[in-house]
Amino acid sequence: MNQGCEINDRNRSGKAEEEQARVKEEECLFPRDEKATTLRTYCLLGLAAVIILLAARMHWTAFVLGLLASFFWPLAARKNRISALILGIVGYLAIPAPFIPLILRHPYLAGIPIGIALVFWVLFSRSIDEDELKLEQTGEELEDMRRSDAWAILVRFLPLFSKWCDWSKFDGGHWAFLLGAQPQFAEKCDFAMLDGSYWSSLLQKQPQFAEKCDFAMLDGSCWSSLLQKQPQFADKCDWEKLDGRDWMWLLGEQPQFADKCDWSKLDNEDWCFLLEKQPQFKAMRGK
Repeated sequence: MNQGCEINDRNRSGKAEEEQARVKEEECLFPRDEKATTLRTYCLLGLAAVIILLAARMHWTAFVLGLLASFFWPLAARKNRISALILGIVGYLAIPAPFIPLILRHPYLAGIPIGIALVFWVLFSRSIDEDELKLEQTGEELEDMRRSDAWAILVRFLPLFSKWCDWSKFDGGHWAFLLGAQPQFAEKCDFAMLDGSYWSSLLQKQPQFAEKCDFAMLDGSCWSSLLQKQPQFADKCDWEKLDGRDWMWLLGEQPQFADKCDWSKLDNEDWCFLLEKQPQFKAMRGK
């Protein structure tokens, strides 16, 4: 009897500790102190001001507020996620505003206002004293990943900032994203970091890197995606890796590979989609 009571006490104690940990986590994500409330209030006022300025066609004034939002975003992100979200909305509403007429005439300029926001985010986030501002409970690794994401986007659209980039923080996804648009940075890349999906994505845009790729890493889905864009790599494909869904997508775009297909892998849904795009394969159904 006493043993059963002890077990129940331990269970209740364990549940209490779990509940305390959950509450602590929630408070860390969404602080309830007065400073956090004040911060959210100021952010909401900034959002309201931007909306009013945009409605009044005071685009350049809104633009200045957007730059200020980008300046304070890293600080808000460390303190309170809701405030950071509000500031992010302010920035992406306000910063492009003065450029809208120009962007409508020249759509390729759409990356400029986004680039400006990223410049402020990256430069000022690096200047914050991490000893004074504790990282979120998600840890320093996640913080590094967020910065690397920002740097990959920034250098992709504004490569002149590459001289300040810490390449050692990039993973395979960052490199596939960056080299797809800026292949001149290949000498900085450790291609061993790329897995099959990243190689498929990169080679679709930059097939000249094929000599560095270990094609054995690509699975059926990767091959299907790659061959839709770059069918010249068919001689390197292990066709057995492709399942019915992979064949559906591939033959829908590249029907010349029909002689490689194991038709028994396609189910009814695959057939319905494929025949809508390539009705000449109707005779193959059931084989």
